Amino acid sequence: MTLNQKKIENQIWTDTLDLCLTSIAQILLDKMGFSPRKATTVIMNVSETASSIRDGYVSMSDIKQMLEDEYGLIIRKNIKGVMIEIKKKGIKENESNN
Repeated sequence: MTLNQKKIENQIWTDTLDLCLTSIAQILLDKMGFSPRKATTVIMNVSETASSIRDGYVSMSDIKQMLEDEYGLIIRKNIKGVMIEIKKKGIKENESNN
């Protein structure tokens, strides 16, 4: 990978993380009533987990498998975006980002 490619990759990473963290903060504070302290704790944890994935300490597939096995939460990419499925006692709830 060239230095220029690495800079582009880093910029994409930074922009994506900024988008995600800002969106999560807005949802936690405005829509879910979290206190700024609790929202900050969540945002810091999301950032740390994302960095762990990026740095290769844990894989996205391992985290997704754990979420499915332990909580019944399935997150998948598809042609329309990202699909979230929650399995609870045989009930499925589906959401998409579209």
